[in-house]
Amino acid sequence: AIVTGSARGLGAAMVRRLAEEGAKVVVTDIQAEGAQATVSAMRDDGFEAHCIVADITKAADVQRLVDETITTFGGVHVLVNNAGLPRDKYLVKMSEDDWDIVMNVMLKGAFLATRAVMPHFIGQGWGRVINISSRAHMGNATQANYSAAKAGLIGMAKALAIEEGRYGITVNCVAPGFIRTAMT
Repeated sequence: AIVTGSARGLGAAMVRRLAEEGAKVVVTDIQAEGAQATVSAMRDDGFEAHCIVADITKAADVQRLVDETITTFGGVHVLVNNAGLPRDKYLVKMSEDDWDIVMNVMLKGAFLATRAVMPHFIGQGWGRVINISSRAHMGNATQANYSAAKAGLIGMAKALAIEEGRYGITVNCVAPGFIRTAMT
């Protein structure tokens, strides 16, 4: 199982839970130190975990992530598109960079990661994609970018569920509310 943005917070909790359920997990994040610390803690607890530092907004990094996962564990079966970040501002104060980084990490990252695993899922006739959206998909003041990206993940999941279901692949979304993590 690959969980993007899993160096800390919800992502780290997700890789731990997947490992507790028997999965071999890949912790991937742009934050190398945090990702390695999460893997070390998991290995200390007896879980099979591997760290791959990657920028999910870059296609080459994402392809390397998937290729290394397959080389390390012999395949990939689950992708959790979790990576995300806020850049909260009122729209009139929101820069184009504030908009772009949120869209690139959450939507482009999910697109690149899902596209990279899909040929493997289709080939094996099985796979699971889980997009981590948010209650923010319904809209929050100062979060036009974040809310739009989280809503986009829901739309993406619905479209891909229809498109890929015939191959034994499920694509779903989880939309949690506020959870106390380092990010929040």
